[in-house]
Amino acid sequence: MTNVRKCFLLALCFLSLLMPVFSHAEAHITLRTPSKTATPSPSPSVSATPAVTEALLPTETPGTSGTALPSAAMTPSPSPSAAPSFTPVPASHVTASTSIETPSSSPVPTETPNPVPTYQPVVTLEPLAETDQHFALPIDFSPGIPPRTEGYRTDYEYEDPTIHVRIERGRENDCTFWICEVRIADASQLRSASADGFESNMVMPGTAIAKRVNAVVAIDGDYFCYTGRGYILRQGFLYLDKTTGGRDVLLIDEDGDFHIVRKAKRNECKDTINGKKIINAFFFGPVLVENGVLGTEFRYTDMAYDLFSQRMAIAQIGKLHYKIICCESPKRGSTGMTLKQFALFCQEKGVHTAYNLDGGDSTMLIFRDEKLNDVDNPHTRDIADIIYFASAYQPEK
Repeated sequence: MTNVRKCFLLALCFLSLLMPVFSHAEAHITLRTPSKTATPSPSPSVSATPAVTEALLPTETPGTSGTALPSAAMTPSPSPSAAPSFTPVPASHVTASTSIETPSSSPVPTETPNPVPTYQPVVTLEPLAETDQHFALPIDFSPGIPPRTEGYRTDYEYEDPTIHVRIERGRENDCTFWICEVRIADASQLRSASADGFESNMVMPGTAIAKRVNAVVAIDGDYFCYTGRGYILRQGFLYLDKTTGGRDVLLIDEDGDFHIVRKAKRNECKDTINGKKIINAFFFGPVLVENGVLGTEFRYTDMAYDLFSQRMAIAQIGKLHYKIICCESPKRGSTGMTLKQFALFCQEKGVHTAYNLDGGDSTMLIFRDEKLNDVDNPHTRDIADIIYFASAYQPEK
């Protein structure tokens, strides 16, 4: 009997020792078991959140490629029977998020001093005022007369008795473009310059060349040295006559008028045309517009003719009256243009003759010794030459 009693007491002690272990195991299992309580339906303010988010998605305008990115309106809505793929957020959290993302008061816009004028297609520069004194520059590689400080009307316009320049920027079909209109008093003010002479293949920043020659406005030229051929005549001096029928040539005569030799073959380019001496000739092309008529050949080798690219053109619109037209790169928020699109664009801007120049990362419009277009481009090239317009005004002392 004594032994039985001892065994009973030992059993009770053993059970008392096991009780905390069972309690801990039960509690651990309870924590890992998901709750069977039904999920409450979201409040009206929460269920409206997906619709608001969808409405705020930007709808992209088709670019010149003609392909539109899908907008929110084009995204199919889920079927009513489909279970939502998100967990409803408490209304208090939505309110807090909305108050952070949507300020109660509109931000005060920051005004940019002297902003770039927006392109106005119906506005054009008036002819220069006639004067008793005629100003001209020598036909050589000497620089132009330094622009007068008081000649700058704004950061994008210059005028003195011999030259008027106005620069505007616009955006069309998601492509940013620049148009510079120029009137000069004498054809000698349309000039060319190189980095280190037209016998050299040296390159340097276009802004440095423009500053050296006192350019009022300048653009990149035809990178005369990169092919080793062409008709290279600058400031009245012939450097190369090696055309092979592959490219159009632009001739500019002593009156400042443009002439095109299409697919120029050897000996087709002359140093005079219609009795007028040729001052500058450029070998890049193609011709974009001639006598107001769209060019016919745009499949040019090495021109990325079918790619949306940054491009530059020089155009004549009248007697001693010109336009510089360029579009910006598709890599920095602009679509760029194919060569044919660019030609159509130039034609729409009312030009008489327009000629394609070096483009891509060489494209540059320079005013006040600064590049205006595509300023965020980290790959802007050094170039071999520029075309520029200079002042010839020297007031009497």
